[in-house]
Amino acid sequence: MDALFGPIRNLLNRPGVQSIQQQNTVEPRAGIVSTIRASQAVLAIATTVGFGQVSSPLDPASQRLLEWTQSHKQLVWKGPGSCVVNIGNAPCRTVRSHEFAFGSSLGFDGLIRTETIEAFDQDGSKSQTKTIARWRLWRLPERTIKFTRLILRKENRTLDIDHQGAVFQESRRGASSGMPTWEEDDAACSHTMSHYLYLSDRLPDAVVAGVHVVGYSGQDYKGADYEVFFAPSLGCETMRFQMSMRTFLGLKKAEYERVVDSFELGAPAASLFTVPSGFRRVDSVVLR
Repeated sequence: MDALFGPIRNLLNRPGVQSIQQQNTVEPRAGIVSTIRASQAVLAIATTVGFGQVSSPLDPASQRLLEWTQSHKQLVWKGPGSCVVNIGNAPCRTVRSHEFAFGSSLGFDGLIRTETIEAFDQDGSKSQTKTIARWRLWRLPERTIKFTRLILRKENRTLDIDHQGAVFQESRRGASSGMPTWEEDDAACSHTMSHYLYLSDRLPDAVVAGVHVVGYSGQDYKGADYEVFFAPSLGCETMRFQMSMRTFLGLKKAEYERVVDSFELGAPAASLFTVPSGFRRVDSVVLR
């Protein structure tokens, strides 16, 4: 399992790439910038106001940081679809996407293609199914696995399902993990964009999965180029994310891309939250 997912973890742990992991959680926000700025604002207050002392005016920079942390509220969904997740107030939804990656510069020694189905139900339950195909340059044929993680919040159960082995593992804990939420933003998704430290330039608007999106580009300190598109009508969800690196001659040597194929509002299919018929329960699921 580490051999298969290690490169993916390496990619997601790159500075700045953690922002790809979409939006907020009810627990402390995963976005880098908000955490840094909130910490700075708290530090500014802590150093200005002592215990038992009368508060002193904050310097302009600290005041702006404090106002920044207080100015963005959680979005309460009131758009299309009658189903709203009761934890986080984002809409119930089913999102299908695909990912593609290659290049040792991003931790990959071959090609990886992933198809994902992610669903959020009204009671806060979550279903995520991934089908991953991987080619190593020296190994044929491709390796393919399909697995699902179910977080059944109401039942306080977490299940890991190996579709190829027709087995699943169940745990009576872990179902209270953070639930993605959306924040209020403007038509340009300026607030969401600010969580990506490397984005700077506006791209022409586009359409992804039939949804209008706004895009930004930029480059990180290692020279990786980025293009990221957000959907203002869907809580500024990330609809397309692309990262690439090139040689000094301009040839592409590594790339990662995630694109949303469909974004369906409303209660997801019940079949996404059940173990397929005939699957056997085991103590531990090992993906090979």
